[in-house]
Amino acid sequence: MEVVVKAQPTSMHGCTVRLPGFTLTSGMHGPRATLPRHHHELPTLCYVMRGGFTEYSRGHAMTCIPNTLKLTPAGDEHWNHFQSVQTHGLLVEIEPSRFEETRSIADLLGDRVHLRGGPAAEVARRLVLELAEGDDAALVAAEGLLLELLASLARTDASLSRGAHPKWLTGPVSGDSALGESSPQPPIIANSISPFSLRVLLWGAFLANVLANVTSHRGRLGSRRRILGALSGAECRENDDDQQAESIPRPWWTDGKC
Repeated sequence: MEVVVKAQPTSMHGCTVRLPGFTLTSGMHGPRATLPRHHHELPTLCYVMRGGFTEYSRGHAMTCIPNTLKLTPAGDEHWNHFQSVQTHGLLVEIEPSRFEETRSIADLLGDRVHLRGGPAAEVARRLVLELAEGDDAALVAAEGLLLELLASLARTDASLSRGAHPKWLTGPVSGDSALGESSPQPPIIANSISPFSLRVLLWGAFLANVLANVTSHRGRLGSRRRILGALSGAECRENDDDQQAESIPRPWWTDGKC
């Protein structure tokens, strides 16, 4: 692991940190700067700390503002136009050879991912804070955070949009189960339903459950109010006879009259 300072492209200044499988470069771009069309030899992660830019690729525009995390595959051509303020970001080049035996990460490095906020962006923020420490322990922590960052990205909704459903949703379990049994399991409908439809179904079930709980709670509350109202009425009548009705506390939901 090493930290070196190297020359950067026009309007970009910073230092480079090399870790096993990763090269991290901190850089700045001036207001309204433009990076012409280019590509990277390795998959790259970009995390925006301040400012922002618009990236143009394959006929699409992608806006990146603070706390945005962007993954770009190797060889993917794009160009960038920066906002009217100075932009500060972190660029991470990833060596695919380190993850050849980890299929989920290897597949991830061939995809374009663009997200703002969430667990992965929080890991990237922690990574920036660790690098600011500047000591040997920070380099060890940074390597761990980079691995956590890739694992988090592999588990995000971006992974689901590629059709990578969890194994427990994609069909019967083959071989022995966790209990040592091999009984066949019924197929699951996830193979024929889109991720968006699945989310809608789950959200609908959640709302139905909340509504049922609210209805049940209101029913119990109504019964309690009737009982307390009857008790309050009885107390009022007895105290009216004794001319002491004004001293009787009443439930907050009554109209104050017996």
